[in-house]
Amino acid sequence: MVRRLLVIAVFGLRYKLQISGVENLPREGPVMLLGNHISYIDWVFAQWATPRTIHFVMHEDYYNIPLLRWFWRAIKIICVNPSNSRNALRNVVSALENKQMVGIFPEGEISRTGNLLQLKRGFEKILSETNTDVTVLPFVVENMWGSLLSKAPKEVKASQRFFFRRKVHIHFGKDLGKNIDRTSLEKAMLNMLD
Repeated sequence: MVRRLLVIAVFGLRYKLQISGVENLPREGPVMLLGNHISYIDWVFAQWATPRTIHFVMHEDYYNIPLLRWFWRAIKIICVNPSNSRNALRNVVSALENKQMVGIFPEGEISRTGNLLQLKRGFEKILSETNTDVTVLPFVVENMWGSLLSKAPKEVKASQRFFFRRKVHIHFGKDLGKNIDRTSLEKAMLNMLD
């Protein structure tokens, strides 16, 4: 709850968030959120939309930025070191088995095209190793492509009109089940982006 209020206080003046599918978010129990990665702050909109704390998974390169590392620790980010992915996998599985909500961007990187990238298989491995029933929800963030916090080319960013309060939409889909694979997840996410 505190994290959500902090996120709203910091980002609420700059963004106007429209949320749909919030009824699909369980109030308790293990949840894996799988979302598209269109900007550096997609995690902010997911956390804004739910009072539950989301433990996001982050690549070590971003986690170890000196000025931000204390912040990532404070909000309980799960760091992934590609050379020691087994340890990260155990941390994510442990969070789910302790009935927590975990957020993963299965593209593995921020899109440079504005389109959904090929999904990585890490989430499938995590789900196969989890010994508990997990609610698996897809989510998509829309209208951040071309923003200063996206990886859009300079000419795309320059063509965007500046709005003091940028409207952003986040949509949560229905539970896909623990046996979801990359193909089915991609289809669900693309359907939400239409």
